[in-house]
This record gives sequence, structure tokens and C-alpha cells, in this order.
Amino acid sequence: MLGVCNQRTMETKARMVLEEYCPECLRNIAAIPIEQLIEAMGLDIDYQYLTKNGDKVLGKLICSDGVTPYYDMELQKYMFLKVSAKTILVEVRLSEHDNKGRYRFTLAHELAHWILHKELILSDNTEAAFIDGVHNTRMEKQADYFASALLMPMGAVKKYYYSLFGKGYSRSNLITAMAENFQVSKQAMQIRLESHNLI
Repeated sequence: MLGVCNQRTMETKARMVLEEYCPECLRNIAAIPIEQLIEAMGLDIDYQYLTKNGDKVLGKLICSDGVTPYYDMELQKYMFLKVSAKTILVEVRLSEHDNKGRYRFTLAHELAHWILHKELILSDNTEAAFIDGVHNTRMEKQADYFASALLMPMGAVKKYYYSLFGKGYSRSNLITAMAENFQVSKQAMQIRLESHNLI
């Protein structure tokens, strides 16, 4: 059963992770180095073609040694890949295209599953997968919120927001500037700002 993990708790947990593994991230008004954070926490990142068309499954968290399906581009069919525990698999096309926000959010989302849900995933003998457009389960919503809190720490977001506030930015331009600074999508930044009544 998925434990209670409200937004305040996830904000606190995200801040604690940053304090432990990247304390300068809480002082700097800059993008969180998500790959370095993942590696500092002892996880590996691997890039694979997770689906034939590069849609739907964008990332997977592997919690135990085993195999997982992937798409072999040379053979043009699905195969099984041997995987090691503590690995985040990322759809390789995310890193190839100019989609830095989606790529970084996928990494943060899978890291969120590791921090929040690894015991549940291990007990169910499943893998967590970030599936594009499927965020309706409680576990996925928690991972989304935690990823936002990790990539956009509210203290840093507020500092940057107030440094721009009153300087003639339209709502749209403000969101764009902040999204670029934190290297997230405009949609992710808009949701973050709206959820804290900043816009």
C-alpha cells in the first residue's frame, strides 16, 4: 500500500536530498545538476530505445537485477535487456532531441520513485516507468510533484521570481525566463508557480 506523502512532506524530502547531496543547489539560483545528483545517490543512468517510436515510455527505474524489454533498432523488434539494480533507463531519443526540460524531468521523476517508492516497487517485483501522458495514479502524481520540488526548489524559485518581478515581464515571458534558468519546460514552471500562488 502506498503511504501518505503529501505535498509538504515531499517539499521537505526534496530539500533534504538537496541539502545532503548538493547543498550549493539550495543557495544558487540555477538549474539543478540532476545527472550529478543521481550519480551522487549511487544510481546509474543508461540510455536505450525503450519503445519502437520513442513515445509513451520515457524512463524506467530498475530496482532489482533482471531483464526489461527494449526495442532493438538493428533487428527492428523488441528484445530483453539485462539490467542491474539502481539504474535509471532513459529513452535515448530524449537526450538526442532538443527537449532538455522533458529529459531532465524524466530523470527527476525516476529518482523520485527511488526515493519515495523503492520498497513498494521491490515488494511488488515491478519497475517504475515514466509513461508520457499517464500521470493519474497516486504514485505517478507523487513522483511528478517530487520531481518538480527537486528541479525547482521553492526558495531558489522565489528568489529568482522576485528578482524579475516588477521589471516589465509579461506572465508568459516571466514563465519562459524562469523555465530557461532552471532548465525545465515552460509547462512545469507554470504549474510550479501557480501551485505556490506566484502567478
